[in-house]
Amino acid sequence: MKTKTILLFALVSLFLDFRFSAAQAAGPGAAEFRGYMKVNDLVRERLLERGSDFELSQYLGQSYDPFGTNLLDLLGTHKSGFAGGRFRNGTPNSLNMLIWHMLFSKLATDVSLLCTGEAVLPFSVGFRKAAAPFCEFPFRMANWDDQLFTLWLTVMNFDAPLTEYQEWRKFWISPQASALRGPEALEWMVLSIVNNPYFLLRL
Repeated sequence: MKTKTILLFALVSLFLDFRFSAAQAAGPGAAEFRGYMKVNDLVRERLLERGSDFELSQYLGQSYDPFGTNLLDLLGTHKSGFAGGRFRNGTPNSLNMLIWHMLFSKLATDVSLLCTGEAVLPFSVGFRKAAAPFCEFPFRMANWDDQLFTLWLTVMNFDAPLTEYQEWRKFWISPQASALRGPEALEWMVLSIVNNPYFLLRL
């Protein structure tokens, strides 16, 4: 319970400090989300089998409408009712951060099902291999750094500087992290990566 509290506090802190972190990540100018379509594509490319028609929107019980409007438009969209419309709704705020967190929390829960053999999503072979060692977390981690870095790169790719990985790694090799077990640890690992500003922002 103490470890979960620490993780929840870290995520809440992320929400409260997101504008500052986003600005640092993006450099000069206003930081904006990549938008629903781009982030959904990243999840497909990095976690799922090629050709998957997976949609993060299923976690909200909605389908993305390229012409109409719905809740997903609050995550950043080029839809504007006319050709060549500018990108809108990309500025981080409490509402769209909450929606992103809801989507990613459910995705991370589905990832954790890999550890029980009950996975409902068509995860790619590469992602399965990267995630599998953590189903026995914190035990049998013979190549601890290699396995952590492989999972980080599989999800984040090279979108974030190495310092972001080092901070993420610092927690997962700490005594607090060892209180988490298997599926729960994998769930929080993935959730903490996809909630990182470098995963979400247009850079």
